[in-house]
Amino acid sequence: MAAEWEIITNREQFRFFNHNEFISEKYYSFNNLSCSLSWNCETAIISAYLRTIGYCISVGILDSTSMIEYITPALPFGKPLSGVNPGKRPDFWPSFEDMHSSEAKLNGASLQHFLNGWSCSHEVPLFASGPILTGKHGIEADLDCVVVATENDLNQRELETLFEDANRGNARGLVKKAIPKGLGRWQAELYMRDLAEPNFKIEDRTHTLEPMDNKVSFIFDHEPVAHWKFWYEEWFPARLREFGPHIGVATYCSTDDLEKISDTVGSNLYLAVKLKVSHQKITSSDVQPSEYYASKKIYGVKVQA
Repeated sequence: MAAEWEIITNREQFRFFNHNEFISEKYYSFNNLSCSLSWNCETAIISAYLRTIGYCISVGILDSTSMIEYITPALPFGKPLSGVNPGKRPDFWPSFEDMHSSEAKLNGASLQHFLNGWSCSHEVPLFASGPILTGKHGIEADLDCVVVATENDLNQRELETLFEDANRGNARGLVKKAIPKGLGRWQAELYMRDLAEPNFKIEDRTHTLEPMDNKVSFIFDHEPVAHWKFWYEEWFPARLREFGPHIGVATYCSTDDLEKISDTVGSNLYLAVKLKVSHQKITSSDVQPSEYYASKKIYGVKVQA
């Protein structure tokens, strides 16, 4: 922590550190924020925590059973993601400029226009959630998308309900939130974005989860049909709490496997998206802080002759 304190005080000398003042270039003190510590800072805190536990054991305050209970939350990684590294941003992940031709015209119609032309040539997102790079506009943006099985397009209220649900929708959704038992403290932000696994069967077979180097594969009968990965966007030590962390996650499949999934669930597939926008402290943008929704049909089930 001493090294971080030196960096902080080089920026401004003060006797008492006010984190709101330190991030005041983006946010007001009354903003509801979530903050991230660097690994160096966190390591110092955890080291002091573990030394305290060690002292309690040495003087008989804690026994071995209690020790495990207190030490487990300090583990940095837990299965199944302990060996999974960040991947690259998916090709389908857009920037803020992709979504509108003029900032003042951003609305549901312009988002729908973007979605209609959104190309997923190699990777198709069954679910994705992450920050959108906005450049120097002074705004923050989050994008969530999920594929659902439905015969007809979704209206505004159905889209809002879909994204309000904690499990990313109802039974029509192709993914569900997975909550592994061994959550590591360095993985909390990943699970805030969701580890979403398939919510369907292929030929009555469920999937198994296989961690890889920079992704998690979902295996159906020895064949990978979908994958989950995460990637890093630009980092700042704080973000508005109503937005997710500066990490993106996606559960995706190939276009060929999308056809297989559609035939399995026996329904048309629609991609639903939600764009959430808010202003930072200083902004040059005319975009109104709001939530925008859109959807489009991405695959139609084949009709048997």
